[in-house]
Amino acid sequence: TSTDLIPSYANIVNTSQQAVLIENMTGGFVNAFGATISDDGGTGIDILNNASNVTIDNAQLMNSTATGIRIVNSTGVNTFRNSLQGSTLVSGAAQQSVLIDTLGATGQVTFADLQIDDRNGAGIDIDSNSGLIDFVQPVLIGTPAGGADAGVSIAGSQATSVIRFSEALTVNGSNGRGIEVTGSVLGSQINFLGPVTVADTTAESIAIDNEGGILQFNDGTAITGGADTGVSIQNSTGAIAFEGATSITGGGANSPSVDIQGSEANVLFESLSISNAANATPGEGAGVNLQNNIAGGTNTAIMTFTDLIIQGTDTGFLGLNNSEIRILGGEINTTGGPAIDLE
Repeated sequence: TSTDLIPSYANIVNTSQQAVLIENMTGGFVNAFGATISDDGGTGIDILNNASNVTIDNAQLMNSTATGIRIVNSTGVNTFRNSLQGSTLVSGAAQQSVLIDTLGATGQVTFADLQIDDRNGAGIDIDSNSGLIDFVQPVLIGTPAGGADAGVSIAGSQATSVIRFSEALTVNGSNGRGIEVTGSVLGSQINFLGPVTVADTTAESIAIDNEGGILQFNDGTAITGGADTGVSIQNSTGAIAFEGATSITGGGANSPSVDIQGSEANVLFESLSISNAANATPGEGAGVNLQNNIAGGTNTAIMTFTDLIIQGTDTGFLGLNNSEIRILGGEINTTGGPAIDLE
């Protein structure tokens, strides 16, 4: 059916179980060009064990009792468009708003504008990816309704994995982390090509752990209002870059704004500005804390800060037992501790 307000070719209205289920197809096409999907209280859209090419248009998914959109064990090309609506909307999902799990090497997932509201699980959860995932237009993740999962969680990316956020990504609030990237292997690529904004997180705003591939924030990163570390990089061996202007305002009273430990990774901050840094924890820096980053068999552990500004209290910049630190310019103003402590 169609209405005057939503002049679509077809309108799927659902309140129970899946609004769309595509499963066990070995090829072919499923196209919903110009259709609208309105799901309130069902279980959203499931694409499972699927090798066909799927196009979903104008999905509005509210109050799912499970996930909002779930793509699992797929090798086809999956496209989410918005020909009539402003964005694909997932609001109030009980579990992950968008879950992409074990996408095959030939698999692709593309989203146009995506909006996630009132989540209770992760906003976007990408696990064990081997294919291409591209958010080609802005992604907005709003304040959670509950749960402590990250706004964006990327785990276990494989050697053929390519994940791109091609335009702006905004995470407005999290009861846990804002963005987390864990367990990527050598050869994987994750790019945040547009500006990234993370606000008001309870745990780390950006947490990177055991990252072995290429991870790049290409167009600036703004972190505000977090209650914990702004950028945490732990136990990583890949190539990690924060290009453009990275700003971190505030944070926990007992946590560094940038914390990098136990990593062989080469890390670049092109322009890092930290304000209101504070960390009363003995033996740690308030603005930047670098500890035990030693070159090894995988990478050379070069920590580069092209331009660095730190304003706050306690120790501004601590470097303890690192292979190589490069600070090419900037200014550090702190009270209550040394501006720079290298040991």
